Amino acid sequence: GFFEVRLAAVTALGRIASTGDLEAAMTLVRAVCDDDWRVREAAVEALAKLHVREASCTAEEGQSLGLAIQLVPAICDHLGNRSADVAQSARAALRCLAEKGNRHVTARAIVRGVSQAVPGRRVPLLRRPIPEVRRAAVDVLGDALHTLSFASASMQVGGASDCVSVQESLEVGLREATRVLSDRSSFVRQAAASALGGFARNVPFPPDTRKQIVRMTLDVLQAPKAPCSSWPEEAFEVLRSNATPGDQSVIQVAEFALRQLEAPCGVRRLAARTIGSLAMPGDVVASKCLLAEIYDADADVRE
Repeated sequence: GFFEVRLAAVTALGRIASTGDLEAAMTLVRAVCDDDWRVREAAVEALAKLHVREASCTAEEGQSLGLAIQLVPAICDHLGNRSADVAQSARAALRCLAEKGNRHVTARAIVRGVSQAVPGRRVPLLRRPIPEVRRAAVDVLGDALHTLSFASASMQVGGASDCVSVQESLEVGLREATRVLSDRSSFVRQAAASALGGFARNVPFPPDTRKQIVRMTLDVLQAPKAPCSSWPEEAFEVLRSNATPGDQSVIQVAEFALRQLEAPCGVRRLAARTIGSLAMPGDVVASKCLLAEIYDADADVRE
């Protein structure tokens, strides 16, 4: 039918659907993939209204937001749609759910939605063969990680009962994001680095999360089957952005990478910058390592 009919139906459904009506909610999720942008936009707004009603009811009853747990993975699956406009609508829906309802519950569901295969799919979004799909999944994962990291930090102070669930989801999400630093596509790796706080992200992660990111990124570089010739330069961007000055575990890895002439020049360049950013004044070993590369054949490394 004409888009006006679908638009009217979606708008009305968002207004009258009752809380916990999974059939109505999943119909709205499917409408996020509509051919017409107005219908997609209305579906996002309707989902947000339904989510707000569910959140207000479950908050009074002290229950978890079960509808969001079921909705979010289904919305995440639309990130793999061939249409970039549909994928963008799916991301807008996820952001809307997070803003209108319980942010950390939605974020936990996003981690599950991108890292696990939904019913009918054998491969999760982060492992799909199309780079654009993996990139979209990494982007929404980055949003979720930021929400979970600050929720975890505040819960450690406030002692909220669901602190463990938030921390477990954060651990899973960080592990998935650092794994993507080894993705075969450079623009997927760049998205992962940005999601993990690299490339001057506006709001840095809390200190405890930054420590987790550094530890997991070092695990990626130091894996048994990861020779330095295959190390992703994006990993050093993540380390440089999250490690604290004087962190010898990071500095030593960077020094090792800088000395490996077979390593890609981008890796050696960022290794040198990592040493320059983190080594403390008077660090003789770091100084000698940098001095040895002053006359490197690659101009980027010398800089």
